[in-house]
Amino acid sequence: MLRSLGARFETQVRIAGVGRVDFLVDGWLIVECDSRAHHSSWEEQLRDRRRDRVAAELGYATLRLVAEDILYRPDAVQRALAGVLRGGRRRRRREASGEVSTSVLLAEAPGCTTPAEAAVSPRRSALE
Repeated sequence: MLRSLGARFETQVRIAGVGRVDFLVDGWLIVECDSRAHHSSWEEQLRDRRRDRVAAELGYATLRLVAEDILYRPDAVQRALAGVLRGGRRRRRREASGEVSTSVLLAEAPGCTTPAEAAVSPRRSALE
């Protein structure tokens, strides 16, 4: 799926403070593939959310996908990946050109209260 979207990615990447992630896409997006076997208890859910928070502190965005959807709903998963990647690429182009200010970042990322939160959450409203 990632290849067909033209994304550059690495698998099983270790990120200091976060641990091993399933995929690191374009250097900024962590994609995790979750299954019932390793993510069903409350303790496992807490661990995952805390890892995602640390990743956000380091400037990464995280997209958690369900293994069942990857296997049985690949079109929906590919649309989600395409949307997140498109949003991140668009934002990075705007940031590089100086077109995006802090106030724009905050306005486009509902629920974010700081520029850092907004910058690492390019499609936060779509993922909430």
